[in-house]
Amino acid sequence: MEKYGFVYLWYDKKHKRYYIGCRWGKENDGYICSSTWMKQGYKHRPQDFKRRILSRIYTTRKDLLEEEHKWLSKIKNEELGDRYYNLNNHHFGHWSTDNYKRNVVIQKAKGNKNRLGDHKTIEERQKISNSLKGRKRSLESIEKQRMKLLGKKQSPESIAKRVASNTGKKRTGQALENMKIVGKKMGQNNKGKKYNKFNVITLSDDNIYRG
Repeated sequence: MEKYGFVYLWYDKKHKRYYIGCRWGKENDGYICSSTWMKQGYKHRPQDFKRRILSRIYTTRKDLLEEEHKWLSKIKNEELGDRYYNLNNHHFGHWSTDNYKRNVVIQKAKGNKNRLGDHKTIEERQKISNSLKGRKRSLESIEKQRMKLLGKKQSPESIAKRVASNTGKKRTGQALENMKIVGKKMGQNNKGKKYNKFNVITLSDDNIYRG
């Protein structure tokens, strides 16, 4: 026999709770329902559940959803999740439900777009990243980035002067040795501390969780 649609009603005699659903298939194909909540109860107490076929539809799946909605609409809102295992009684597959899902997808897409930048997609950002691979950064760009991380605003002229003053300078052996000593001390002092991605302020574990 060809598949057809039917709306069914489950009754849990232990908790005196119902569940309404529909199925396009055969009545004896072993299908229970789509409710995770009800299936958990059925798994442990199948003897407590009894199913009754409310109506049968032999035309289309769309007609089946319409028929299911007729029965779901009889459930009062306060009975959802209480007298019924059903948590929703809206029209599944109806244009209003589809619009809701479409709006959710659009909002998620907007959120991803904002995280990636105003108008840059993942592919565009990847192309930019690939084009920059292997390039050597100029002293000016390094200095600008350093000032940005420190939260200091510098004019292009002051950055140029700073870069020019350091260009071509060679550090003496003693200067290099002093830098190594300072670096070791800083490493010991900052051991266990966490750094914010955007600045040079150290944060303790307590501060991180406190916000």
